[in-house]
Amino acid sequence: MRWDLLLLHAKDFGAMTTVAVITILLNTTSLELASNVEGDADQELKVLGLANVLIGLGGGMVAVNSFNRTLLNLKAGANSRWSGFLCALFLLVVGLLAPGLIGLLPKPVLTGLILFLGLGLLLTWAVESRTKMPWSDYLIVLAILLIVASLGMVPGVLLGLLTACVSFVFTLSKSPTIRNRFSLLDRRSNVERPQHQAEILKARGGEMRGFALQGFLFFGTTSRLLEEMRSVLGETRFVLLDFRLVHGVDGSSTVALKKSRNLCAEAGITLVFSGMSAAVESSLRLGGVLAEAPALWTFADIDHALEWCEDQVIAPVLPDAELVVALAGLLTTEDVAYLVAHFESVEVARGEPLIRQGEPGDSMFLIERGRVSVYLRGPTSEDTCGRPLRLRTFTVGTVVGEMGLYTGASRTADVMADEPTRALRLDGEQIRDLEKHLPELANKLHRFVVRSLAQRLAGANAQLHALS
Repeated sequence: MRWDLLLLHAKDFGAMTTVAVITILLNTTSLELASNVEGDADQELKVLGLANVLIGLGGGMVAVNSFNRTLLNLKAGANSRWSGFLCALFLLVVGLLAPGLIGLLPKPVLTGLILFLGLGLLLTWAVESRTKMPWSDYLIVLAILLIVASLGMVPGVLLGLLTACVSFVFTLSKSPTIRNRFSLLDRRSNVERPQHQAEILKARGGEMRGFALQGFLFFGTTSRLLEEMRSVLGETRFVLLDFRLVHGVDGSSTVALKKSRNLCAEAGITLVFSGMSAAVESSLRLGGVLAEAPALWTFADIDHALEWCEDQVIAPVLPDAELVVALAGLLTTEDVAYLVAHFESVEVARGEPLIRQGEPGDSMFLIERGRVSVYLRGPTSEDTCGRPLRLRTFTVGTVVGEMGLYTGASRTADVMADEPTRALRLDGEQIRDLEKHLPELANKLHRFVVRSLAQRLAGANAQLHALS
């Protein structure tokens, strides 16, 4: 045995193996569609792999599952394993007991069979396929056919693989990487702010531009993101990139993201990243995107990233938050002073509950100082990092717990203090007493609550519109 001569055909073995595997999988899928019976591709590969090993030891040719003959058997009613067993038994008997019978087969019949199969495949792929695929794919099929006919099977297979890779990259680069675009004008955090702060965000919300990304990032998609960022740099102070729906990034995308970081730094713009998975964060850190930089901030989720951007927009205009200022236009200074003097003041340390889930809903709280957040508890109410899911945050001049007071229902979530907080507790009996003795102030308070609920609903509608 000349093993050196055998090794010269290693490339042919590789090409034949690749063609056989692809053919087995394609025929399995085709038979599933034709017979409406689910196949087992893993089992097909194992069985045919073992069969080809035994065939090779016996000096036979490479075998794959046959679509045409299998479909013919099924139409003839031979839909059990016995048809295959009987066929194999017949061939074994003839091969062992009467091998000379094979020589009696007319050679023109064998030649015609091979010619028939070849012409059938040629007709299927070179003629009939034209009506089943676009022109771009059909031209690729013809190119592969010409390469196989002129240079051989191996160059044809390599061309097919190369073309498939290029086509995949081209198609993927056309898929939208930016799921949606937003600013603080149409998308806000879950922080409920008093009216005067909301007006500031309404007037200056365009200072932040955000892009929610999706899919897999590589050079074909991040380059378009870079161009879109260039187009808004002159109008913004902050650019937010949300990676929550990003499955992965490659080395070429990190280069584009580093360019975007440097571009923002040169323009004096703060770049904010949010929602990165551990794998994406590791890739960006390895690529140098998350290197220490004063104009780059990262957050675990987009809600906290939006909150930070809102605080930065509000701070230069309104650095301090006081209850009287927060309620200006809704309640007078005398009204606020009366509420502070006559209603119970509750002090809550950071991390302590202001409201516990399951408690009776017999009061509402007006935040006088600090901030609190509403959290859901339980395994289905956690973010991607395993932390309790924040539903809403309330700052100075906002009211929390009003739904339980007005409906009488028990508390449905915990309200925890994010920092040392003081709140005015207004229970139902006190409000009824206020309605009796100071109806004008009671009406102002009710209008304030209704306005807060309306603003909350309007913000939710705007956010849904931005995400659609």
